[in-house]
Amino acid sequence: MKKKLSSFVNTLLFRSEQHTHSAELIDLSYTPEHTQTLMMPVSTGKSVAVVPIVQMIPDSYSAKVKLDDGKVQTITIDKTTFDSLKIGDTLKVKHDGWSTSIQQNEQANEIQQNHSVS
Repeated sequence: MKKKLSSFVNTLLFRSEQHTHSAELIDLSYTPEHTQTLMMPVSTGKSVAVVPIVQMIPDSYSAKVKLDDGKVQTITIDKTTFDSLKIGDTLKVKHDGWSTSIQQNEQANEIQQNHSVS
């Protein structure tokens, strides 16, 4: 057990290794604000009722890039970055294991996201 925990801690500590790739922007995507309805069970004493819960999903913006190693990655970005990019742009993509940042025209835009590789 101690060896497994040590291995897990080492993985967390060394996961922060940084990698930088050159990438080409191949697609931009915008999903407008919308709602999602979830049906949640609620206990009402001896019975269970199902109650709809409406959840608001905000606007989302993403950029799909083709890395220099041939992999395609989708990165969540903000509106300002989305508006400044054009398909075909060459970008620098930096991964540190926890987040991804892109750099364009000497201007860095930090984007926090969970890695989503297609």
